[in-house]
Amino acid sequence: MEAVVLEWGQWGLKSHLAGFAPNHCVVRIKDLPPGNTAVSAAPWGSPGILPISWVYIRLMGGSGLKKSSQVAILNANYLARRLNEHFPIVYTGKKTVWSLMNA
Repeated sequence: MEAVVLEWGQWGLKSHLAGFAPNHCVVRIKDLPPGNTAVSAAPWGSPGILPISWVYIRLMGGSGLKKSSQVAILNANYLARRLNEHFPIVYTGKKTVWSLMNA
């Protein structure tokens, strides 16, 4: 795949699609039409949220993450049982990882 190199890094898109890549209203990316707008408010996404997730994972530890996942699944299954009379629950069973969250 031929990538277009922009001034702030590579994008995985072919050169004939470069005109459709998003731009930002404050930090201009060269060689893009002025009509292209930002995908998010920050020029390169929201990297400020990454440390929050990292700290959460570090503070919880392996056993804490496992326990919180178990409680989340328990809560989702409880809601699924309560709502089953009113809404069809499509994904059920032991092999179902999605539980109610994506049903």
